[in-house]
Amino acid sequence: MPPLNEKYTLEIRVLHWLMAIAFVGMLIVGFIVSGIPKNEPARHLYLGLHKSFGITLFALAALRLMLRLFTAAPSLPDAIPSRQRAVAQVAHVAFYGLMFLMPVSGYVRSISMGQPVRWFGLEMPRLLTEDHPRGLIAGNVHAVAAYALVVVLVLHVGAVAWHYVFDRMNLLRRIV
Repeated sequence: MPPLNEKYTLEIRVLHWLMAIAFVGMLIVGFIVSGIPKNEPARHLYLGLHKSFGITLFALAALRLMLRLFTAAPSLPDAIPSRQRAVAQVAHVAFYGLMFLMPVSGYVRSISMGQPVRWFGLEMPRLLTEDHPRGLIAGNVHAVAAYALVVVLVLHVGAVAWHYVFDRMNLLRRIV
């Protein structure tokens, strides 16, 4: 099989890796913060950074989606079965959905619970009124979405590793 020479555009590749690192960091911080007592000052510092990076990731996700809509993705090798191609499509749609659901649900949770949302100190507009039941729902959505993101991420990395080890296909070349 010839080597895979097709790659995503440089912009998509850079955004992919920046966002991958940031989302993994956000997941780690989010899981750590959930275990810190609410009255601990460190919790507020970490939550402030978590919200700031969440807003940043929302903007980067919007940019990435716009770039992706106007640039073609490199095609997968013909040797990949159609069922696996379909799963890859579903995984990519899930990633994009979660890239938007995570920051939106976090914002809705914070605002609905009467908490400020700041982007590195700059107060974001309150687009919703305080509504604790809605905040609890949004918080649950945020938590479930975090676990869903972990699952999709593990499947994504696992699929790349599987194809490399068992099928001798270096799909990673498309995105590095």
